[in-house]
Amino acid sequence: MKFRILYFPEPVDCTSDPHYVHYTSEKEMMNDVIKVCESHLVKAICSVRCYDEDNNLLLESDVFMPNQLAGGRLMTGPYAKKHKIEGLYFYADAETKPSLPPGLTGVKYVAQHLEELLEKGMKELIIGVVWAHFNDHNCSDYITANFNELYVDYCNQDWYRSDEANYRKHILELAALLGVHPNELENELP
Repeated sequence: MKFRILYFPEPVDCTSDPHYVHYTSEKEMMNDVIKVCESHLVKAICSVRCYDEDNNLLLESDVFMPNQLAGGRLMTGPYAKKHKIEGLYFYADAETKPSLPPGLTGVKYVAQHLEELLEKGMKELIIGVVWAHFNDHNCSDYITANFNELYVDYCNQDWYRSDEANYRKHILELAALLGVHPNELENELP
């Protein structure tokens, strides 16, 4: 009987490369989240979700995806540009009623109603993004604002590191936009 051992030196899984930035206030956090979402670093915003202490969904926007496999219609024109969902495909209606506006408009809504949402128990804001340098949205491409611990994780897929020059450019531009040294974009839990 013969056995063959297969060795894959570069396994592919759904792991993330977190980039935590700590803040002194919720408002400061949201100012930076908006700055990043409005910037050239974010090509599009797929989803916006607010969760409470028990991880219950408080508010959600409609969901969009960057590939046609989503099955919905392609978002184009002034509406798509306004909400920063241009080039995405409609995927699903928001589960919450009322719902958040889509994309960048939903993020801005959360910022404008921050005090009210915090009073309702909002613990986390999770924004699905298409990072411009990688032109994709994967299971780790999220901006997560944690209002209990006052940090934001500007996360991306870890396999983007395989394109070292592009990855480095993304990190340097993100750090410059946030006004932090690249080493301050920690890769460890807060």
